[in-house]
Parts: sequence; C-alpha cells; structure tokens
Amino acid sequence: MKFRSILPVLFVLSCSFGSFTSCKEPSTGPDNKDTDSLVLKLKETDLTSATLNLHTAGLILPAQFSLLRNGDTVQTFSLYQSDTLFKDPFLIPSTRYTWQVLMSKTNQKSNEVTGRTQDTTSHIFSWRLDTLGSAGSNLFDVVIVNDTCIWVAGDITTRPYSSFERYNAAMWNGKGWKKFRFVFPNYTGSESVQIIRTLVLTGEQKLYFISEIGSVVATDITGEIEYFRTLVPETKGVPSESWGTGIGDFYFSGMNGSLTSYNGSSFSLMPSNTDVDLMDIFSSGNGVLWSTGNDLKKSVLLKYQVGSWFIFREFTRGPGMSGVLPVDDLRLAYSSVWQQKGSDSIWVTTSWGVHKQSVKPDGKARWVYQRRWDKPETNPVGFPSRIRGTDENNVWVSGQHGAVLHFNGWSWHRYTQFYNLNFWFLSLDVKVSKAVLVGEDLAGSAIILMFNP
Repeated sequence: MKFRSILPVLFVLSCSFGSFTSCKEPSTGPDNKDTDSLVLKLKETDLTSATLNLHTAGLILPAQFSLLRNGDTVQTFSLYQSDTLFKDPFLIPSTRYTWQVLMSKTNQKSNEVTGRTQDTTSHIFSWRLDTLGSAGSNLFDVVIVNDTCIWVAGDITTRPYSSFERYNAAMWNGKGWKKFRFVFPNYTGSESVQIIRTLVLTGEQKLYFISEIGSVVATDITGEIEYFRTLVPETKGVPSESWGTGIGDFYFSGMNGSLTSYNGSSFSLMPSNTDVDLMDIFSSGNGVLWSTGNDLKKSVLLKYQVGSWFIFREFTRGPGMSGVLPVDDLRLAYSSVWQQKGSDSIWVTTSWGVHKQSVKPDGKARWVYQRRWDKPETNPVGFPSRIRGTDENNVWVSGQHGAVLHFNGWSWHRYTQFYNLNFWFLSLDVKVSKAVLVGEDLAGSAIILMFNP
C-alpha cells in the first residue's frame, strides 16, 4: 500500500435543440414577445459556449443579423423564422460576457443579456494506491456508492492457491477493504465462487454482481443482505460492463455482440445487430443508451432508442489497415463511451485518443485528445479502457500501461507517475468528490487507485 500526494461559427439550430447541463443566469431584458420586435434571451452556458434564443415580431424575414459579444461583432447570419436557438462557441471558461443582436438593414438592436461560462476543475488531487490478493488477482469493475462505500469486483486469490481463500469482491468502508465471497449458480445446477466481470448500482440502492458466465447475485449496498441469485441463460458472451438506468432495471454488454436487459423481474437478450465484442455500455438518461465494441476486423458504436439497438457508426478494417492509419481518422477501435446528461454529443475513446461525436445521425466528430495510445515514445499512453465523468469539466480516462487522464474543462492532464507497462486499469467510476480506477498489476496483484480533491 502506498500513499502520496501530487501537484501536478455561430450556427442556427431548430427550436428542438437539446439543452446543455450548464451554469444558468437569468437573462436581462424584456419578456413580452408581442410588443418587442427583437428579444434576446440567454438560455444557458457551458464551459466554452453559450446558447441563446432570439425572438422577432413584426419583421419581414429572411433578414440579416449580427451577433455582438461584448460590443464586438463575432458572427453574421440570416434569420428565416421568428424564434431561433443558436450557439456562440469558442468562449473562455469562467468568463462573463454580454451579448446583443443587431439587425443589419435597420441597425435596430435587441436587448442585452449577460452570463458567465462554467469554471474548470483542478488537476490537483491526493491519491492512494491499494493492492488486493496475490499474483494473478484482477479487478474488472468498480462502483462508488458514497465516500465510505466503494465496491470493486473481479478475482482476488492467494498464493499458494486455495479455493477457500478465493474472493470475488471487496468493499471500502472509509478505513479499509473488506473482502467478500459471493456464490453463483453454474450451468450444472451446482454453485461456486465465480469471477465477477461487472457490477451495477440501481436507483433503489441495490447492487447486482454479474459473473463471467452470466450469473447474477443481487444484494444491498452492504453486501450482507442477498435478495436473489440466478443464472441468466440469455447471455451469449462473457459480460463486460453494466449500466443501471433507474429503479430495478439495468443492462449489461458482453462478448459476441451480447446485450442483456433486466426489467426488475426477468432478463432478456436484446438483438444488437452485431457479433463484435461489446466493451462498454452507458446512458445519460431519456431512454437512450450507447455501447462500444471492437475486434480484429470491425469496430462499432451502437445506440439504443425507442426500444431497439441499431448501429450508429461502424468501421470495418480493410486489407493493409491493421497498421498505420491517417492521424485524423476517427473510426478506429471504439473502447468506451460517456455522455454528459442533456448534451448533444458523446465522448468516445478509440485506439488513437478521445473524440466527441455528435448524436445526430449525420453529425460530425472532432478530437479532444488526439494521440496514438501505443505510440513508440517514452512513457506511451496505453490503450484506453474506460471514460467516465460527472460533467464536461471533470472527465477521466483509464487504460493500459497505467494510463490515467483527467480533463478539467480546459486542458488534459496525464498522471505520468503511474506509467507502468504492467499496470492495466480496466475500469473506473467517478463522483464529484472522488475517482476510483481498478485493474491489475501483471507482475503482482489487483490494484485500486483512488483520487480525492
């Protein structure tokens, strides 16, 4: 066990534009749409952009307008409808701005509105690195219930090996780790201590542990009260990740395109339209889920909406494409996905970095962290395993070779002190006050890395 501390444009959208999770400020100016011919309102801001609404009354459209930011013209645009939502991008975090719209033909101005963009977070954290078990132990998943209740799951063994000293989960109680041995049903009708591949916390504060063969054990958050244990024959591949979307229901992904749902009473295998190994599943709400997967031939990004899964993006590797690909190619091996609630884009980790992908079917993508994960250089960043965050100013990425990255809304920071070819961080969970990464030391035991502000 070790303890240390470290210091380390404008485009017009339709009125159905999705809202951002952001800092909101009451807009200044009038609210009466019937008597004011140009009414500007600030809807919300995020870290680097603002969403505004312009209402016109009694004007002949289309017409040309200019957006003024702090008195300077930043964009000109044509308006074709009386109510329009639009964005002002490329702003600076934690900065106050004033906006106004000018009608080009008449020089008529709207009211002014003011607002402040979101602030960034710090890269400065204290950290704690713990180990569990002996050589060959591994942790595949982690769930933060609260600061004094954190669960990790996988395979925790001892040397010399003894089945009586084999555990598959542990709970942090704020002071130390308590190991657990959960027993799962087998296909033969017997029961055994199986390797746990993923676990999920649902809204009613129940934990569901999912084993490598697809058996499930449900407990309370203390692990002491067991509600049920069952074998899930509907699973067609080794589970990889799970996500709870509400009270009593959750989903988990797996190998061979496996996607399984639980509705509070029964499990169902969901058609995924792919046989690619699915590595991650995530939802930010509103009945929409995302899943990522890849194998040697293909990489997919799946979307679940209106009761069914469909392929949102698919990339098939062609002859000669197993090596070097264009550095701006975003279609590489998808490994993990995360979305801020209410955002119109998702964050996706690939073999060459992190990019943001528009959720629109024809939407574009852009790099937010562009780098070859396996680039032959000093201390290369390893292949990413998981991306999670609490907001777009607090995003974490874990990966092979001890890869730990944090985005604070403005810049990325890599914690190079954890670079180790034998460290493989396989999963992570994030809360506002904590980030926890789990995995294995190939030369040692299971590892747990906890960050605190």
